[in-house]
Amino acid sequence: MTAFPGGTSVSRLAVYTGACADGLEGGTPHLHTASTEAYVVTGGRGALQTLDMNGLRETELTVGTTVWFTPGTIHRAVNRGGLEVVVVMQNAGLPEAGDAVMTFPPEVVSDRDAYQEAAGLPPGGEEAAVARRRDLAVEGFLRLAESARAGDYGPLLRFYDSAVALVRPKVAGWRRIWETTVAAGTRDTAEVLDALGRGDGIHLRHAMLLEAPPQERWGMCGHLRAHDVTRPIVHAPVHPSTHPPVKPSAHSPVSQPTHSPADPPAHAPVSEPAHPPVSEPAHPPVKPSAHSPVSQPAHSPVDSPAHPPVDPPAHAPVHPPVRPASGRDA
Repeated sequence: MTAFPGGTSVSRLAVYTGACADGLEGGTPHLHTASTEAYVVTGGRGALQTLDMNGLRETELTVGTTVWFTPGTIHRAVNRGGLEVVVVMQNAGLPEAGDAVMTFPPEVVSDRDAYQEAAGLPPGGEEAAVARRRDLAVEGFLRLAESARAGDYGPLLRFYDSAVALVRPKVAGWRRIWETTVAAGTRDTAEVLDALGRGDGIHLRHAMLLEAPPQERWGMCGHLRAHDVTRPIVHAPVHPSTHPPVKPSAHSPVSQPTHSPADPPAHAPVSEPAHPPVSEPAHPPVKPSAHSPVSQPAHSPVDSPAHPPVDPPAHAPVHPPVRPASGRDA
């Protein structure tokens, strides 16, 4: 079993700065269509704005805050001073393959070609493109938030429909990724439990240390130090054993590992789409300029926003959840 624990992925995030149209600084509002995401705050302070069928909310983020949100939760990280987060993402490989959809205005998100153009990061122009797509997504988010405050969730439901239409062609590729990562890890664990129940611990003899070096990237919410956990490095033995390796028995749950960089899964992840919402350039990111709206040293403070944050509902959801129509996934 070489997958990252739980079939998740992990990255470190320094949330963007630079004021948006509403005076707040932070990341690009978006949702995930198939994956739950978690924030573990490690530095600075800020807030997480979320919008779903339960209403518009704002959650304070300080060091030690741990929150997570399920597919369909539109989220926006707001930076109020050096906000840094460890992001844990369900279904390693799917977000990288386009699981996220940004909250562009309806005339953009409902048009596949327009969405591709707005979401892309052209080589050599990544920094400017990151700023443009963030501002466009904030514009769409503010429209959705205004409607939700008024009790009208029709625009949000239409955005959900557009998001599904955008990602639907990618689902077959996502399934191949999931089968070789999360599903394979689940099957491995089941086999290990079966073996332990028989008193068979042969898999313990094939323990290993794995590593995924960081990769600098432009993200949707900020500057990322991501880790490709789907292709880890397997560390070689420090002192090779004087005993020949024991071959796994026919019913052993785990095969003998090699001590070289792990091979790609049998079904390698599908190629990055031309317009992936979360795709990042292959080359190192351009160093942000001093006046970039999305750039700032990871720990430098920012001024308080010119406008107050979105007011969350007092207690109960602003609007009761809507049950999905019969025959559709929840």
